[in-house]
Amino acid sequence: MLYGGIYPFALLIYNAHKLREDLTHLVSELMEPALRPEFTVDEIEDKTVVAVEIDEIPATQKPYFYKQAGLPKAAFQAYA
Repeated sequence: MLYGGIYPFALLIYNAHKLREDLTHLVSELMEPALRPEFTVDEIEDKTVVAVEIDEIPATQKPYFYKQAGLPKAAFQAYA
């Protein structure tokens, strides 16, 4: 999630709706700044696949971090 992108979940998913709710809560309520994921749910070979797309946040808003741990301990920053 450091640069944004699409992240497929190849897990045993029994409830794609619950996964969507849980991930949305995680990245929108528990991260700072809040991220706004977009989800695609599809069936491939009788398996549910969930892809999560997260746009990269502007450089002026980086690093983003887990609110409960605070900065700098919980910062997510990419280094090139």
